[in-house]
Amino acid sequence: MFISRTTREERMTIETALDSAFLKIDQAEQLIYDLIDAFLSDREQKTLDKHAAQTIRNNLWIADDLLADAQLEYHLHAGHGDDPYVQQYLESAARAKANVEDEEAHNRELKAQHHDQQAG
Repeated sequence: MFISRTTREERMTIETALDSAFLKIDQAEQLIYDLIDAFLSDREQKTLDKHAAQTIRNNLWIADDLLADAQLEYHLHAGHGDDPYVQQYLESAARAKANVEDEEAHNRELKAQHHDQQAG
């Protein structure tokens, strides 16, 4: 681990920018810890039934999603445009923006048609 020397102002900027990313990391860590404690601890091991295995799988997917979101958030804050996940995110955001603009145009058209019917 390497810790850089930073000013108070720099530390506050880092904390403000990455606070939600680290909240996701904390949540993922807690999910993983709970799984280890519940199913993989040093206590007597029992055979996992189908439900327990599904619980572990689902929680690991949730933890993975939280960690991936935190990584993406960091790369977006840092402006790492060459990161493949940033590229996917930006492409997805562009599609979402186009969808919103399309819906807004459709709603304006409906509103205009309604206004024309009211006037005519």
